[in-house]
Amino acid sequence: MDKSEWQEGRWTTETDRMEFEHAGLTCIVLRNDSGSLCGYVAVPKGHPLYGDESPDLHVHGGITFAGQADRRSPRSTAEPLKTATLWWFGFDCSHISLGDLVPEMHARIGEPKKTDLKYLAIGDAHAITCKLADEIASVA
Repeated sequence: MDKSEWQEGRWTTETDRMEFEHAGLTCIVLRNDSGSLCGYVAVPKGHPLYGDESPDLHVHGGITFAGQADRRSPRSTAEPLKTATLWWFGFDCSHISLGDLVPEMHARIGEPKKTDLKYLAIGDAHAITCKLADEIASVA
């Protein structure tokens, strides 16, 4: 990912991808092209939420992706996700209305007029993804 045109910030030095398991579920955090992080939690076939395109899950900004990912992962140029036999639920940290600072936008317009914007770093996205995994695991 080319970050050369972005202003300096944590987003230029932290990792762009983190894969892990939480609550028995496969999880991943990926950086999208705007520089914001997105979190995804996968369920296997047989899970009650498998195939649900609009689940009633409570996560930062709401679910912004639900589906299989047998191609490049949603909203990212990162390597493909592990398998097409999983159903993924994802969210993003690109909601200015919630106070998210979006690195690419920050680079285009400079310091935001809204001073209460906060960049959600890899640790924040990891914690939100874990909370989503906990909620999904409780449905099983």
